[in-house]
Amino acid sequence: MDISVIIVNFNSASVVKNCIESVLSQKEVEFEIIVVDNASQDDSLNVLGQFGDKIQLIKNSENLGFGKANNLAVNLSKGRYLFLLNPDALMLEPDDLKKIFLFIKNNKRFGLAGTRVLKANGVDESKPNYYYPGEHYIGRPYKDLPGKVAWVLGASMIIRKKVYNKINGFDEGFFLYGEDPDICLRIRKLGYEIGYFSDVSIKHIGGVSERGTDWYWLATKKQKALHLFYTKHYTPSAVKFLMRRDIRLARIKMLLGALRSIATLGLLKRKKDRKHRAIYDFCKEHL
Repeated sequence: MDISVIIVNFNSASVVKNCIESVLSQKEVEFEIIVVDNASQDDSLNVLGQFGDKIQLIKNSENLGFGKANNLAVNLSKGRYLFLLNPDALMLEPDDLKKIFLFIKNNKRFGLAGTRVLKANGVDESKPNYYYPGEHYIGRPYKDLPGKVAWVLGASMIIRKKVYNKINGFDEGFFLYGEDPDICLRIRKLGYEIGYFSDVSIKHIGGVSERGTDWYWLATKKQKALHLFYTKHYTPSAVKFLMRRDIRLARIKMLLGALRSIATLGLLKRKKDRKHRAIYDFCKEHL
């Protein structure tokens, strides 16, 4: 088996069908599709059930998080390569999977590679990252690792299974968010580069499973993942510096939000203001 395509689904019934169909349309490469449903509360299981034996469906009784769900699927996978695709992403051309497979197969220095990821409008893109979160504020401690790319978005990435197994897969301490820079960093520490293949474009809607989540709690989850990344990979002094920096920035943005509200007699209150409050509260509590 060439590739195991793994899709972790949570409350994405409105988009996961199109995602799977875009994978099933792929040609000239041998693959299997494993879908892990993390106890969705919407119509996901009915939608997924329509595919029958075209997919291997794992039904979790609780939401295990992104990393743990992927690790579960990998344990059952048969492919030599793992292609991780978000349920709100689409493969656009029938030879996309073949192209990304040949790219990593023929470039032995890459342990993991990402594709070009277009946003919902089909124009803007999420580009590869050349620094880890906060890294360029603390002296770039990982500047000497192999390759130029630090990490790529987890919405569309291919990984050598032997490399995945060497690092014991995703760190399950990350429930959601933060997994992609973490796994890329650990792979680079093994001596591999992170590849970026712009010849394949994936369209990614983004945030479908988080629709309706309050901005405060969404920002708290993201900041929690960021804090875990900081404490795992940076020195204690660097963590304190970055947390204090996050507090300062959040305080400034909260002040600007308050001034906007005063200037408009309270008519302009943005949801994003709750995001800055969440970052401030989390960092103050964990500093």
